[in-house]
Amino acid sequence: MTFHFVNVDPDDSRAQEWGHSGEIMFGDGDLSYDSVAPDCPPRYGPWTPPAAATGRWESDFQRTYSRSGTFTVSGSDDYVGACYDPYASKQTPWSVSITVDPAATTTTTTGP
Repeated sequence: MTFHFVNVDPDDSRAQEWGHSGEIMFGDGDLSYDSVAPDCPPRYGPWTPPAAATGRWESDFQRTYSRSGTFTVSGSDDYVGACYDPYASKQTPWSVSITVDPAATTTTTTGP
């Protein structure tokens, strides 16, 4: 099964370029995606923040379920962006239920 994730940050285009931390759980007991924010070195002196701009991150995740049933796919992401990003933000945790049928070859679910 392929899950296609699209995340949009209305004011932080740099977040998608520099990274994020979060997790996606596919409801079968395994943590399937876990990332960690980058370490940021100390910063000194004044700086001018970048202009706010919309950012978008898309990714596909493959998942093979070993049994049929209903699963709750859930996750959260913190767009930490570049070090000292003034527009970095936290995503509201989300979840969606899917049903895996052993006879089906494709399952499509649209979440919130």
